[in-house]
Amino acid sequence: MALLVRLGLISSLLNEQFISSLTKWTQTVLTFNDLTALTTNYLSATKHIKTTHLQGVSETINSRGMKIMSKSELQRVTNYIRKGLGWRLLSNNND
Repeated sequence: MALLVRLGLISSLLNEQFISSLTKWTQTVLTFNDLTALTTNYLSATKHIKTTHLQGVSETINSRGMKIMSKSELQRVTNYIRKGLGWRLLSNNND
C-alpha cells in the first residue's frame, strides 16, 4: 500500500468496480463509502500505523486451502479496527 501511495496510484483503489470485484473473495460489513473514507484518510494515517492480523486454523474446502477464523478472533480484530477509527464497538452475539 505504501508503494501505491508513493506512486500516486491510491486513487485506483477507489474504483467501485475494482472493490466490487473483490466480493468474490472477501466478506465485509463495510460499504463502498466506508472503504472510500478509509482509503481517502489513509495518507494522513501513514504516520500512525499499527498492525494486527487474523489468526486462524488451516482447512481444506473444495480442494482449496483456507484459514478459518473463530468468531472471537473476528470480534477481536473488528474491535481493533473500530477502536482505531474511533467508532463504537459492536458486540458479537454469536459466541
